[in-house]
Amino acid sequence: IDIDVNVELFNSGLENIVRNAIHYAKTKIDVTLSVKNKILIVNIHDDGPGVLEKDLPQIFEPFYRGERPENFNDYGGSGLGLAIVSRLVETHNGTVTAVNDNGLSITLTLPLKHIAS
Repeated sequence: IDIDVNVELFNSGLENIVRNAIHYAKTKIDVTLSVKNKILIVNIHDDGPGVLEKDLPQIFEPFYRGERPENFNDYGGSGLGLAIVSRLVETHNGTVTAVNDNGLSITLTLPLKHIAS
């Protein structure tokens, strides 16, 4: 089993999610990889403040920056990082979801291809 990806886009997408997790996490970031039914599942979870529910549907849109949590020192950003993630999954026929789960959990799914032996 192998994954056929644009390496630069794949790296950039994962880097953007992890960078956001680093900025928002209070104490912990979990990154898990698994394979189920020939689908690679990548989950990045941080224990930060999460995203306001009203902002969740738009966070993968270019230049969208939702409201910041109260008393949060904003690190800046242009609102392009998660749009790159969206482009990654669209390009590779995958999916991306974000949910508040005692922090923020972002899950990517990417189809695997079978390499004949």
